[in-house]
Amino acid sequence: MKITATREDYIRALYILGEEEAVKKIRAVDLAKSLGLAKSTISERLKELTIGNLVQERTDGSLTLTRR
Repeated sequence: MKITATREDYIRALYILGEEEAVKKIRAVDLAKSLGLAKSTISERLKELTIGNLVQERTDGSLTLTRR
């Protein structure tokens, strides 16, 4: 999977949200708010990142970056 500028923005935002102590679990809505986008837009990109093995969606709906 090629890392585009948009994908890099999502990965960077997930990383930054994960570093914040106040955020225990990162959800799609948190990412959407951080990037100033609609949740539907985020959902489409998250599918791509999940398929590319860059992001993992846990059973509770929280998101984490993979080690890849």
